[in-house]
Amino acid sequence: MANLDIYGTYYLAGVFDQIVPEAALFLDTFFSKYPVIQSNSEKVYFDDVPGKTKGASPFVSPRRESPTFGREGYETSEFKPGYIKEKIDLTPDLGFSRIPGEKFGGEYSPMQRLEYYLAQDLRRLKDRWRNRMELMAAELVKTGKLTVKGDGIDQQLDFGRDKSLNISLAGDNSWASPEFKISEEHLLGIGTDPGDIGAGVAAVPCGHIRSALV
Repeated sequence: MANLDIYGTYYLAGVFDQIVPEAALFLDTFFSKYPVIQSNSEKVYFDDVPGKTKGASPFVSPRRESPTFGREGYETSEFKPGYIKEKIDLTPDLGFSRIPGEKFGGEYSPMQRLEYYLAQDLRRLKDRWRNRMELMAAELVKTGKLTVKGDGIDQQLDFGRDKSLNISLAGDNSWASPEFKISEEHLLGIGTDPGDIGAGVAAVPCGHIRSALV
């Protein structure tokens, strides 16, 4: 029976799944309840359905024909996303050097040291992937847009959020100012419906309100 290859997909996937990600403010607060939708195509399609205005049915005379309630329709757009990918070189010579915290003179075998570096590298890669997702979530909440820019790719996905929901503050009237106070004017763009993204305000531990999620 062949030995288990610690560099094989089966082994690495098992280790990767056991890594518990750290908490992420924007991802956990605003996107955790939405299911992850995967596409088998290189493109992602978005159906833009206008906001549903329920309104109220009209009064009509018994002798009049009932008015027709029209359909609003929808628009479909497509987006070809870039990849999120990177790699870390894991070379055999790492096993011959003392790892952080190891006694001088050595107490671990070269294979144990390589396994240590392998676990650390997988943790770093998963944390960096999680950080990218958090940055995307933060940009969406703040601007209603998503910028995909990197090596060989430069795109922006606009979700069409109303520009009046963007509040620009500066100086003493900025979120970072200790003298700043939140008023009704600043909360106009914060949704009240449970499905609204940005239905909240974030505060730092010291108690000063630093940024509104609108």
